Amino acid sequence: MIIHHKITRCVCVMLLLIAMSVHSVFPAYSVEAEYSDSYASGIFCRRLQNIELTGDMRADIVNVAMSQIGYTEGSSKDQLSGFAHGSGNYTEYGLWYNNLQSAPGGYEKAMWCAMFVSWCASQADIPSNTVYYHAYTVYGVNWFIERNLAYTRQQVEDGTYMPQPGDLVYFKSNRNGDKVNHVGIVVKYEKGILYAVEGNTNDSAHSTNGGQVCLKSYEITDTFIRYICSPNYK
Repeated sequence: MIIHHKITRCVCVMLLLIAMSVHSVFPAYSVEAEYSDSYASGIFCRRLQNIELTGDMRADIVNVAMSQIGYTEGSSKDQLSGFAHGSGNYTEYGLWYNNLQSAPGGYEKAMWCAMFVSWCASQADIPSNTVYYHAYTVYGVNWFIERNLAYTRQQVEDGTYMPQPGDLVYFKSNRNGDKVNHVGIVVKYEKGILYAVEGNTNDSAHSTNGGQVCLKSYEITDTFIRYICSPNYK
């Protein structure tokens, strides 16, 4: 907001103290949309706009991710509403990442599980130095490993680390050699079961290219899970 009148130092201090004393819940979005027309017209955008950020980054990223459950990819850049049920990897999340990276024609139609995670962080007002914005899962997990923020599945299984809501879980299917190739956002960990919201998956157990946003669960003994990464959230 731009203030056009001169305000005395006393009034400024009073306003600052008032602002600090009120524990406000800040809306996740302003009225100035930054979404495609296709996405803005759909229910997933409306769900998103109904979210209020709390300042608890773990809760906020989970709430954003949960709002997108059921979203499906499109077959063209005009099919980003979430109801296209296409097969071209076109998503609002990829479009956002494409614009972020200034690489037109690239990421908007790429495999999108990591871009979904990055988009959720961005919508939750979480900076990229807390949740690394990435399109390639190997880059993402390596970023956390280098900062000692990554735990193996075995460390979770033996009790060294307890997954928290908002953590990132990296998976490894039979594709891509020994490299992780899928990622999701942890919703909760309870009684040895890990629950996560994932993009570009489906209801199949180990799907890493299913075209949907789904809430899924895994026993921690499942070797599909490779790393749990714990960002330095507020």
